[in-house]
Amino acid sequence: MRAPASAWNAIPSLDSDLQIFLSTMNYPFGLDATRQSVSPVSTIVIPQAIFREFNMVAPASDEPSGDTSGNFYPVWVSRIQRDDTSADQLTFFFSTYNVTDIPSTVPIEFASLTLTRTMAAGDIVAILPIDDLFNQTGADASDYQQGFGKGHVVLSSLWGGSSSVVTDFFDSFIPVIDVPAEVVFSKPNTRLSSWALSRVPKTIPTNGQSQALRGSRDGSDAPNAENRYVVEADQGTGTKVDFANDTRLDPARRNNSDIERYGFTGALAHRCVLLAVNSSGVNHDYPNDILPRLRILLGRDPQFGDFWYDGVRLKFFNGDTWQG
Repeated sequence: MRAPASAWNAIPSLDSDLQIFLSTMNYPFGLDATRQSVSPVSTIVIPQAIFREFNMVAPASDEPSGDTSGNFYPVWVSRIQRDDTSADQLTFFFSTYNVTDIPSTVPIEFASLTLTRTMAAGDIVAILPIDDLFNQTGADASDYQQGFGKGHVVLSSLWGGSSSVVTDFFDSFIPVIDVPAEVVFSKPNTRLSSWALSRVPKTIPTNGQSQALRGSRDGSDAPNAENRYVVEADQGTGTKVDFANDTRLDPARRNNSDIERYGFTGALAHRCVLLAVNSSGVNHDYPNDILPRLRILLGRDPQFGDFWYDGVRLKFFNGDTWQG
């Protein structure tokens, strides 16, 4: 006879120390993360439960087991740098993959966290972005930031109290040679868990795109239906308006035999291209020489609203032919 299932489950007491929960979950790391260094020494271990809060913005989502596509974004502590000979300050560096259209599993260090041994429990410390994930360099690299790598930690009760865990951790960096001394960690050993990350789509606007969206009239108006962001498709006749059903017109005047029923608001952008042609020359014609070149310059056939100055007259395209 099978014994009945137990109706009793072992759960922590409601008044349990928060540190027990943090240690049990290996927070903020994955449950199977050892937090152990790999180079130049393998003896340094990031202590359990030194943070009671940990949150960082990262692209979605975590890397599936065995995946090598570069289309997913594990986040891990790639190295810790000792910033002084007495190891009073340590800087954590976090890595993930790029968000370009060319996926890669080459790590990019995109955030850092600087801690000092004199910090106290409850201190809130910023995690700061240090690189965009577009592999951009140069003067405008900051425009490619998306907020990835921004975050914070809150230090746990292990800091500033009677526990020697934090002190021992800082002291473990003193024997490491060189200044600044660097200790490397591997992705499996220090992968951050989902409890530590705010995942958002990698296609969120960059700094530069957000600034462009603020408005084109004076650079300060927020985008809205009257102040829209101009894109390449904003050419041509624009939105179709049916005057016969437009409530902004007097009902008695919505239909007029002298005026077309439909109008078009016009596009937000109007492309202007340059094609210089010797109008006095005899070795060219429009369909075989000029039109193919206009198609190349415009990236399309001429459409209503295009205009062309041929050196003598300013012509407009009426949808079928050039008139001027």
